[in-house]
Amino acid sequence: MNASTVSARRLVRALLVSGVRDVVLSPGSRSAPLVYAFADAEAECAESAEWTESSPREARPLRLHVRIDERDAAFTALGIAKAGRLTGVHRPVAVVTTSGSAVGNLHPAVMEAAHAHLPLVLVTADRPARLRGTGANQTLDAQHEALPEVVAAWDLPVPADGEEADGADFTWATAAEAAVTRACTSPGGPVQLNAQFDAPLVPDPDAAGEPVLVSPAAERGAAAFDQGEGAVALGQGGGAVALGQGGGAAAPGQSGGADGSGARAEVASGDAGPAGGTAPWSTIRDVLADPQSRPVIVAGDDLGFATRTLADLAAEFCVPVFAEPSSALASHPCTLPAHAQLLGGSASADVRARITHVIVTGRPTLSRPVAQLIGRDDLERITVPYDADGLADTVSELGTRAAEHAPMRAAEDAAAHGAEDGAADGAGTGSWWADWAALASGPVNDSKDPTDAAVLALLERPGVLVAASSNTIRHLARLQRPHHPARVVASRGLAGIDGLVATASGVALGLEDQGAPEDQRTTEDHGAIEDQGGHEEPVRLLIGDLAALHDLGGFVVPTHERRPRLQTVVLHDDGGAIFAGLEHSQPHVASRFDRFFGTPHGTSLAEAARALGMSAYTADLRTGQSESGEAGATVQTEPGRGTAAPAGFREFLDSGAPGLFEIRLPSVRA
Repeated sequence: MNASTVSARRLVRALLVSGVRDVVLSPGSRSAPLVYAFADAEAECAESAEWTESSPREARPLRLHVRIDERDAAFTALGIAKAGRLTGVHRPVAVVTTSGSAVGNLHPAVMEAAHAHLPLVLVTADRPARLRGTGANQTLDAQHEALPEVVAAWDLPVPADGEEADGADFTWATAAEAAVTRACTSPGGPVQLNAQFDAPLVPDPDAAGEPVLVSPAAERGAAAFDQGEGAVALGQGGGAVALGQGGGAAAPGQSGGADGSGARAEVASGDAGPAGGTAPWSTIRDVLADPQSRPVIVAGDDLGFATRTLADLAAEFCVPVFAEPSSALASHPCTLPAHAQLLGGSASADVRARITHVIVTGRPTLSRPVAQLIGRDDLERITVPYDADGLADTVSELGTRAAEHAPMRAAEDAAAHGAEDGAADGAGTGSWWADWAALASGPVNDSKDPTDAAVLALLERPGVLVAASSNTIRHLARLQRPHHPARVVASRGLAGIDGLVATASGVALGLEDQGAPEDQRTTEDHGAIEDQGGHEEPVRLLIGDLAALHDLGGFVVPTHERRPRLQTVVLHDDGGAIFAGLEHSQPHVASRFDRFFGTPHGTSLAEAARALGMSAYTADLRTGQSESGEAGATVQTEPGRGTAAPAGFREFLDSGAPGLFEIRLPSVRA
């Protein structure tokens, strides 16, 4: 068996045993040894007596996904990793690419994964090191250093023919185990295995029938890893773990790594963000129990981690919560609606001045008023590590309410009827929260805006709602109310607009494969759930037209691949609406707005979706007319709701069928 085939098979075997169950591949020649090894491993799993096609997908040790371009492959993997977080597990996901510019296409997703601490394992095929610096085709001189945001990287040399097989096994397998461990160890993040392959790149004819996997029993490590056992086992011993701890890694140019292998390893250093350590719960409780304190909680994107302890404390002491949509605290009873408008308004100036402490959890990035609050030097800021509560199965908790506390009920009564004159308003009394609630905007259910109605319809449905960046998630933030059933997920690591369709597709695939807990399935929906892979509700994506155009490739699913159960809703205002609310709309620069910021394009996303083989519908709110890819529709006011909504929109959501619904809005103008 040739050296490339041997090394690829051992790498694949080690990844599977270390816990990798999902792999996203893009076509390429240099990565072919990995493709053949993964394909053979998938076939072996399917043919095994213990792992059969009739086994539940969540019980199988390997799932392969193919995407045409590497950029969307990486974002699909990122979405699958997010789905793992939502179901309470660290889910390392591998991405396999060929050499050269293919590796550069991983970079946007890698940057997001690094800031969101998501465990991506990037397996980048490379040409032999002897070709570096020679001008060889598709050869980067330092491909193993091309993704600087990874938390660790290994450059794996291909053993020459005749080299001892045990040496190759140790080098590649140990690096793979160390990479998965590092990706899932707080603060986690993407890692790179740069695998050098020499010709021949296809298995020898006599390699047919040679097993990739040692045995089904060995691959049970993947299932164990989903329960948190794999990372612990690897972390308790073995020199490879030192690589993930930053100690003893070989410097560039050295021949050996700290693991004793021939692979070069580089481990990122520096501030990895607020992770690990002991959360300051006793300090927080003392602050909340102090009658002289006036604390507030700012909850940013929670990266999919649990916030149970802070949620219970907020309810117990009636703390005002300013939560972004992608925090689990967004549906908490103490959360104040439209908090950015509340904090930025003049009416709240007096109550803002009385704040003494701000408790920050997650990654708050959405609004300037929140940033100004956090930056105040007259307040004491307490930061809760993002992973202080570990992981939680938040999908199974959709629509649940925090535990009832007497102070919370008193606060709600005070907000509804007004606090008594002279009543104490310190933390824990309920009056402090009521002071804020009295200033919060009233219900939006009386709005006649069809766009508001569409967003509210998404929030009121249980399930996972992926929110795009820019104006889209801010629209959600303005309309969200406590107790809304939807679990909002967003890419707030760097908050870019790229790869969001592929990310949502990955979330959908990951949740379908993970499956919903058996005790949550009713008799009548059990069959339908099984048909769809296990998750009751479809994943829904709310996205703007520019972000959708930015990732049209995310809608492309190769013929042999499973299409995710994803419903996409596009708010189409023909350009970059967010810029109209920034400095760029000022009169003295307005003449530059349309061309350089608004960027109107006139493209119908519904027509583009149909061209890509999807069912698509359009409601044109500019003219009051609607059209459908399959059936006609009209715009109307829904009786009894007090909200105007595009007719057919709620039916589209309730059907659960994959597709795209485009809502055409007036064009953006400065």
